[in-house]
Amino acid sequence: MEEQLFRENNTIVRPFSKSAEVTCRMCSEPLERAIVDFGADASFEKASQKLKEHYGVHIQASTIRNVVQKHAREMAQVKSKKTRRVAAFCINGSIDGAMVPIVEIDQDKKEKDLRKVRSTCWKESCLSLACEKGSVSPIYAATMGSKDDAGKRLNECANRVGMNDETNIHVVADGAPWIEEQVEKNFGDQANFLIDFYHMSQYLAEASKCYCPENPEEWLKSSQASMKESKVEKVLSMLKMHLEECSMEKDCPARKCLNYLEKRITHLDYKSAIEQDLPIGSGAIESGNKHVIQQRLKIPGAWWKKENAQAMLDLRTLRANGDWEYYWLNKSKGVA
Repeated sequence: MEEQLFRENNTIVRPFSKSAEVTCRMCSEPLERAIVDFGADASFEKASQKLKEHYGVHIQASTIRNVVQKHAREMAQVKSKKTRRVAAFCINGSIDGAMVPIVEIDQDKKEKDLRKVRSTCWKESCLSLACEKGSVSPIYAATMGSKDDAGKRLNECANRVGMNDETNIHVVADGAPWIEEQVEKNFGDQANFLIDFYHMSQYLAEASKCYCPENPEEWLKSSQASMKESKVEKVLSMLKMHLEECSMEKDCPARKCLNYLEKRITHLDYKSAIEQDLPIGSGAIESGNKHVIQQRLKIPGAWWKKENAQAMLDLRTLRANGDWEYYWLNKSKGVA
């Protein structure tokens, strides 16, 4: 049915558009909300198909992409209502990276065919997580930027959870030196940094094949039990004794394990963490990487401009943090 047009003072009046609060060639806010909802979880092409299936509305994938990216950029500016006002006694935190497929355009080369000036690569995104001890509702933040930016976002997550000067920050992550540096830079003595037990155990597992080839599983379990009791020196002594007789001069798994443990000896106090009922593994952040980042940004065929990847990260973390309704409520009020 065509909309009836009227003229008023030489101006075309569209009664339906006025009453529905939607202008020509634009989407209403409820429709945009549905578009962003579908586009946040599936490719823009599939989002178009879902809109057709559920609402009987056909919208081009390119339009869906523009709408999703517009709101995603605006979501980066949203200050959540979920910031905790009561101080948290203890906060668990973590940082982990995930590779994202990126396409880059050489702006210096003037070509009508963009395929001739584009290149693809993988760049690391960093996901930060903070959660009050005992809670199952973490706060996420993600960045395609620098390591310093990742550290700042972890600090922001901790502040939202309720960090103050008395809060104990317990951070578990893999042994990447930059993560330790960011924890020290952003929290100082307020935080303790623990190497992920599973990540550390991978080095022990490789060393066990060299140390005890007849029964590596038994030695691995024994060494893991010693590490959980914070008997690090016992494990180091066994590795050192083995290396005195080991014939492998280079690429010895036992030597790699020894070097790894010695460089991180101050971050292996698993016994204290277990006694305080604190996590010794980074499963929470790895799970977050899968459902916050990889589930959408690494779908088959997806390649992102870096700025668009960051926008989608902001959208995905906003949803994961439970701020979806808050964003649209304030959007309707003209606040967001």
